[in-house]
Amino acid sequence: MINWVKKVFYAAISAKESEIFSTKDLGSTMIISSFMRLENIQKILEHYNKYKILTEIIVWHNGPDKLDIKNIGQKIKIIESDDMGLMSRYAAALLAKTELVFLHDDDLLLPEKSLLKMLQLHIDGDRRTISIEGKIPHSDGSYGQSIKPKIGDSIECEIHLNRCICTSKSIIPAFFAFLYKTGLSLSPQAGGGEDIVYSYAARTVTNKRPLAVGLSFENLDNQAAISNREGNQHKNRSKMMKVCQALYAKENQVTGIAQ
Repeated sequence: MINWVKKVFYAAISAKESEIFSTKDLGSTMIISSFMRLENIQKILEHYNKYKILTEIIVWHNGPDKLDIKNIGQKIKIIESDDMGLMSRYAAALLAKTELVFLHDDDLLLPEKSLLKMLQLHIDGDRRTISIEGKIPHSDGSYGQSIKPKIGDSIECEIHLNRCICTSKSIIPAFFAFLYKTGLSLSPQAGGGEDIVYSYAARTVTNKRPLAVGLSFENLDNQAAISNREGNQHKNRSKMMKVCQALYAKENQVTGIAQ
């Protein structure tokens, strides 16, 4: 009798049966890192909110001032926090509803056709990261010779620069695992380096180097860029690159990944 009463009671207070699996959204997610260029963010969102290929836009604002966005659309999500550092863009990417993801700085604007081209190359290239600018080591092994392909050209590189990167959500966790093994701090004062880390981390998953592609885009105000605030960081970034190269080589020996 008591068991029957319990059964009826729990049935009465139980939630309605719901779908427990999430739906896989098509399209892509734009992750935008924000710090001090608030006017840039407003302009970027006004454009990107209209792009059909973008299912959602996530802005992670680490800056000292509140991000006051006007006329925000339904597909725009805002995360405002204390300065969580340069890893926040990857943390935001883990929240994406889509598999296809863009990682985007706050100092440029790409037309929709350029983003679409990046998506196509990422899918056709077995998920290798696609960027608009990259780096390869100089002949002495130091960081790094700029790779800026002409419109319509593409060049394989060692490191993709942050500016705008197309990748996949399922690759993002490799960033955190790889970073932990390097022991790097990713301090802005020491040159950042999250793009260096992810270049090699993603390569451990895809077995492919990043691809820099010549696409049309508009440069926006970059007065608050780390390079402007902290100065040239090539020496520090050379050290970080060599740490990542050494770890990648070690991981390659263990897994047998092709160079």
